[in-house]
Amino acid sequence: MSIVAQKSLSINFICKKPTGFLCLVKNSLKIENEDDKLETVNGKDDATEYRILTIEKAINFIPLNLGKMFPELSTLKVKKSLIKSVTKENLRGLQTLTELDLPENNITNLPENVFEELVLLQKLSLDRNHISNLELNIFAKNIDLEEISLSFNNLYFIHEKTFVNLINLKHL
Repeated sequence: MSIVAQKSLSINFICKKPTGFLCLVKNSLKIENEDDKLETVNGKDDATEYRILTIEKAINFIPLNLGKMFPELSTLKVKKSLIKSVTKENLRGLQTLTELDLPENNITNLPENVFEELVLLQKLSLDRNHISNLELNIFAKNIDLEEISLSFNNLYFIHEKTFVNLINLKHL
């Protein structure tokens, strides 16, 4: 895998289409700047055929342009990384996501409406982070959410109406 850091990233890794449209990044992915953008995957400017992206490498930020590079992505998993924050910009263009899995990071807060573009989101895992509060409109547009996992966080404030729109929520 090769990476060009600073504003744009170019990555080469093995993605296996026959095995569930899965891309697994385990090697030297280096994302240090909040505005790093993913520009090419295996020399292409999009990876339309991939549905699942798993990053098992210490990165500081979710790269921008994931939605552009993986327009049909249904599952994004970034585990055991150094992500401190998630922004609307990081998730822009990922409206096809049904599962977002960000356990064992260093996420401390989630801005209001951070997940608003993820209208198809059904499963959200934020276990083992450092999240301290959940604001009123954090899940306002995520009415399809069925499962939210927030175990082992530092939650001390949850707005009383945080989950009011989640009519399909089965597990919290």
